[in-house]
Amino acid sequence: MFTKLTSATIYVRISKNLLHMRHIENGKEESLSSIKQFSTKRLLVGQLSVAEELIKKGVEQLIGRPLFKPSLQIIIQPLEMYLGGLSQVEERVYQALALAAGGKKTIIWMGRELLDEEVLKLVSHSADKKIVLLSQSTLRA
Repeated sequence: MFTKLTSATIYVRISKNLLHMRHIENGKEESLSSIKQFSTKRLLVGQLSVAEELIKKGVEQLIGRPLFKPSLQIIIQPLEMYLGGLSQVEERVYQALALAAGGKKTIIWMGRELLDEEVLKLVSHSADKKIVLLSQSTLRA
């Protein structure tokens, strides 16, 4: 019970200039875009500061402003512009986004959209790691 009060799992799907966010435990969802664009012609997140402000706003909308901020587990899924996989720079950008949002644990997911149960399974599979890059084959394990 105490863990539910002190942790939250946020699933973030990123498309061009749009964040789709879901709080797994309470089911609340938000889709956010900004007047300023964070995507560029070459990168899904090319303007990091714009994307950071947007993800912070989304987390606040999903969890509110509790007296004690929960420990966030953030799963980030790029939905486009990853042909051939992610570069180290792109991985770092997604890590920085999760950190800016207050994430204590970051999972970068490459694959189809996940159900809530699958998100929780990924989180439990990587319980001892702070930053993880996972793909489709992980769900079959």
